[in-house]
Amino acid sequence: MAGKTKKINLLFYTPIDLAYGAGFETWVGKITHLLKKEFNISIVFSDVADPKRWSDKLLRRKFAVSKLLRLHFLNFFSQIFLPDGNSLAKLYREFKKNDIVYFNCTFVLNDLLVVLISIISKTKVIFGFHAPVFYENKLHNLYFRLITFNLLRFVKEVHVLNSHDEKYLKKFTPNISKIPAFLSSAEMPKQNVADFRGKFLFVGRFDFQKGLDLLVTALAKIFRIHERIKFVFFGSGPQRAFVEQLQKKYPKNVELNEFENDKKKIYSKRKFILLSSRFETFPAVLIEAMSYGLPVITTRIPGAIDIVTHGKNGFYISNPDENGIEKTVSRAVLLPKKIYNKMSKNAFLQAQKYSDKIFKQKFSFLIKKNSES
Repeated sequence: MAGKTKKINLLFYTPIDLAYGAGFETWVGKITHLLKKEFNISIVFSDVADPKRWSDKLLRRKFAVSKLLRLHFLNFFSQIFLPDGNSLAKLYREFKKNDIVYFNCTFVLNDLLVVLISIISKTKVIFGFHAPVFYENKLHNLYFRLITFNLLRFVKEVHVLNSHDEKYLKKFTPNISKIPAFLSSAEMPKQNVADFRGKFLFVGRFDFQKGLDLLVTALAKIFRIHERIKFVFFGSGPQRAFVEQLQKKYPKNVELNEFENDKKKIYSKRKFILLSSRFETFPAVLIEAMSYGLPVITTRIPGAIDIVTHGKNGFYISNPDENGIEKTVSRAVLLPKKIYNKMSKNAFLQAQKYSDKIFKQKFSFLIKKNSES
């Protein structure tokens, strides 16, 4: 009788603390539960995070892994994060123990370090891009152009989440796999629960990237014109004061909540979800909302354009500024119920394309293919 096939040892390595609790951390947490029967999964991460949204107790619940290893990193000007000598030795040993490493390619110099360790340890590496390839940090953009993209020839494969990154990075390597984020079947509602009379919704960090400054300015104008429109916020961040001031001025129109883990509480009986981000890689919040039947109002950015079809399951904001937001939200407010219901149905159907079953098949193939080759 043939023996059991040996499980592949898969290491996820990220130079940010899992306690940060943002997009990548949520994604990899869901993967550990989805693939725990197929792979022996370990995660190595740093102690760098501001803020730390998740406690260590919560980490143990969120990650179904054989090992969670936090390393001490040196923090240079809150721009460069690198392991100290002791942590570097531990990181090397973890590379040696595993068949393949999935690296969250986000911060400068860590990619170079990973390539060097992979060559010395003879460990296969996949680079994953979960943050925008380019954004407002000029140092980051210059480094990625000069260093990161030229390192891609030394890794087994590159994983991207959207078509924009896939097209751009193919200039540097043909070994690209586009596998977008996914929805856990346990979290997906069985039916459309959007509400034509419901509140508009924002979910996410209150910061520059998410365009809170633009959104709040636009809503102040909208509330003066459409007095009955109601908006609910879930999140936290450095620009929370903007939302608090808006709520103070328009208490009947604005509801403000902290981060919430209960998806049903966030998305049920809402009308539209609004994404005012200046940049994203793949806004998973959109497919979460669409799984509840919510049409989308979004800036036209990478990731969102893979999900949303203008006029079918949502609207693109005409211009990425407060006037564009005001114009598009006003259009959504005046949308007839018949057209809204059709748009909501299309949003619900679009979300089904991001099931964990489809993701599991594609991601498992990515890991197995590169482990064996």
